[in-house]
Amino acid sequence: MSDVWTSVNETNKVRLFNSLSLGVAGIICISTAFVPAENQVVCALLITLLQGTIGFNAGGFNRAAVIVARQHAHLLLTCFGLIVTFVTLIQPFIGKVKEFRNQSLEKR
Repeated sequence: MSDVWTSVNETNKVRLFNSLSLGVAGIICISTAFVPAENQVVCALLITLLQGTIGFNAGGFNRAAVIVARQHAHLLLTCFGLIVTFVTLIQPFIGKVKEFRNQSLEKR
C-alpha cells in the first residue's frame, strides 16, 4: 500500500504507518487487559487484530533507519540483523528458564 501511494514522501509515509501500527496496537493491547479470561473468543479476536495492526509496520523501522541514517544505513541494518538473530537464538533458553522456575515454584 505504501509503494502505490506516490503523492506523499517517504518520511511522512513512515510516520503515518508507524503511528497507525503502534498506536492502534497499543489501544488493542490495553483493551485486551480489560477483557475477562472467560471470553476466550474475544481475547483471540483482539490478539489477532493486534498482530494484524503490527503488520502495518512490516518494514517501517528498517525504512526509517535508511531514511534517517542515509550513508550509514548499511551499518544500522547490520545491527538490526544481529539483534534479531541474537534474540532468535536466545528465545528457547528464556522459555526453558521460565519453565524451570514455574516447576520449582509448583514444588513449594
